[in-house]
Amino acid sequence: VLIALRRQLEEAGGRASVAFLGDNVYPTGLPAPGHPHRAEMERRIDDQVDAVRGVAARTVFIPGNHDWEKGGEGGWEAVRRQERRIEERGGPSVVHLPNDGCPGPEVVDLSGSLRLVALDTQWWLHDHARPLHPDSACPADSEEEVLAALREALASAGGRSTVVLAHHPLVSGGPHGG
Repeated sequence: VLIALRRQLEEAGGRASVAFLGDNVYPTGLPAPGHPHRAEMERRIDDQVDAVRGVAARTVFIPGNHDWEKGGEGGWEAVRRQERRIEERGGPSVVHLPNDGCPGPEVVDLSGSLRLVALDTQWWLHDHARPLHPDSACPADSEEEVLAALREALASAGGRSTVVLAHHPLVSGGPHGG
């Protein structure tokens, strides 16, 4: 699949964008250095990054619950390790959003006609350490602030089509949408 993606991006010649919507390092995120599974988990994320690195496409990685150590105590650290790995390896056109375990929204205007709004929906669900008001450096770090910022990101899009990038559905009839 990643080889086919790379081929399509090369053929698109800059007329494409890619979004990886979480659970990028399955099943429990990128472990700390020295962990026995670290090398395999690095390989998995590196394969994804390498598929999009160096092509003329903007790429956004969004974290999912498995990237947050499947909701475990070390989730915030795991998602920050993943972000560092992606951005160090990917280059300027490959980003991990939102940054630093923040909930977002992060706005990326790809053109005058398309806006991406990135949310980390696991931030809402995570029962352990995560950036929260008043101790976080996130631009929005409470549920109220995130919702207000999301409303503003949507309202200020102008004539752009807006795509909200998130791992979990914003509305769901069950744990996996049904």
